[in-house]
Amino acid sequence: MSQLINGTKLSNGNFMIELTNDQMNDLAFFYLMESSKWYDKAVEVNAERCETSRSLAQQYMNSYREIRDLMQG
Repeated sequence: MSQLINGTKLSNGNFMIELTNDQMNDLAFFYLMESSKWYDKAVEVNAERCETSRSLAQQYMNSYREIRDLMQG
């Protein structure tokens, strides 16, 4: 994401940001790639760490799906 991201600081200290369609695509792609990375790590690690990696992968995949659904309306 090389473009400027507009945002507003909220009273609770958080930020609300506005993204263009291209930026939303970039963000969705980022979450999809992170999910793939963590699924790959799950294959490489022992059973204890495998569950953690799969859980992280699933969280990233859920974020990807939510962004994709937002974009589709």
